[in-house]
Amino acid sequence: MNKFGRVIYDKPVMIIYNPVSGIARNTRQTIFDTLSAAGIEYEIHETLGPLDAMKFIMNFEIERYSALILVGGDGTFHESVNGLLKRSDKKQIPIGLLPNGSGDDYCA
Repeated sequence: MNKFGRVIYDKPVMIIYNPVSGIARNTRQTIFDTLSAAGIEYEIHETLGPLDAMKFIMNFEIERYSALILVGGDGTFHESVNGLLKRSDKKQIPIGLLPNGSGDDYCA
């Protein structure tokens, strides 16, 4: 079990990764290396198109994960937060934002 900040990573984190956000920088390996070095298990969901992040987050098994890591631009973050807000079970999870868009206004 690892603890960083207020999150205890006793379960994997779910990475929502948008491969076409912004200038499409491939940051996968850096993210994977960093999490592995910290001893944090992870799973990845690579988005397939518009609204995919929202639909996935609305329905994924939230209790299986310690946190969500959102990798993308403003659209990815917007969809993901809306997916959480639209969950019928109202369950919540800590979110980490890794900006990978062209402007990243939301993160600024």
